[in-house]
Amino acid sequence: MTLDISHIHENEKVWDLLKRHKERILNVHLSAREGANQHLPIDDFCKDVVRYLIDSSWNGNVILEYLFEYHDQMPKDIETLIKMEKL
Repeated sequence: MTLDISHIHENEKVWDLLKRHKERILNVHLSAREGANQHLPIDDFCKDVVRYLIDSSWNGNVILEYLFEYHDQMPKDIETLIKMEKL
């Protein structure tokens, strides 16, 4: 399964899916959302999701999925996520 965080508009639903199905989730499309806007650069909720995956020893792929106008922020966000993994 690929879990696309940006398309689920309630954080509680994301947590429920992660906790119940993380063994079946192979990919996480990670991006923030704000109202009707999706595929925004990562926010604190996205970082919480990544922290949970790391702490759970999840072994899958995190794919940043941003709108084109935010692609320039990807390198910084990738670096942030890599640092989280090493903590």
